[in-house]
Amino acid sequence: MDRNAPDYYIETTDRGCYDAELFVRSVLLRTVVGAAYLQSIDAKHNGNNNDWGESGVKYIPLINGSGSSSSSASINGAITLPIITDNDDHTVINKKISDAHAAILQLIQTTLPQVTNLSSLLNQSFTPIIMPCITPRFVPTCTSEMMSSLSALSIKYGLPVQSHLSESINEIKWVAELYPDCSNYASVYKKYGLLNENVYMAHCVHCDETERKLLGNCKTGMLLE
Repeated sequence: MDRNAPDYYIETTDRGCYDAELFVRSVLLRTVVGAAYLQSIDAKHNGNNNDWGESGVKYIPLINGSGSSSSSASINGAITLPIITDNDDHTVINKKISDAHAAILQLIQTTLPQVTNLSSLLNQSFTPIIMPCITPRFVPTCTSEMMSSLSALSIKYGLPVQSHLSESINEIKWVAELYPDCSNYASVYKKYGLLNENVYMAHCVHCDETERKLLGNCKTGMLLE
């Protein structure tokens, strides 16, 4: 959650979490099943959704397709619109787009019962090929509020989390200075709800035995590198 710029290294919490949720929703909207799942989540949260600015448009095709197909071929495939050529007049263009929207919205509504009671789209027969992932870069670049918010975001949308852990000795010392109340680096992630079976930590090369046991108990994945 940092923009890799020296003067903006630590992301503004409100903006960073807003951008993260906007990205999640944008990715989910690229498939029929993702759009249906998103609709079910919004319904669970009383339709409270202000992520889309002034347009108010929630469910729109995002990818131009090839050929004449007006909707995705499968519910976990990319939502597509027909190609509009320069030879089409405005009446034809409007009709094609209108028909495509209608077909996609109908497919979304047909798919809705399959996802309404799901807490996640992961590990389903219809899991989209591309799924968003929550990525707090690592502890020093995230505020406490941001880590808590990103944990809540992963739970809300049933998404995996990836981050970095114990890549270098200096990094570990830095984290210890930032969070003296935590016994080790991994416990900071635990404190903010970022250790569970859908979390994957890169590096981990300097994790001690206590941290490795904590990660194992939380069923958190480790990529040793």
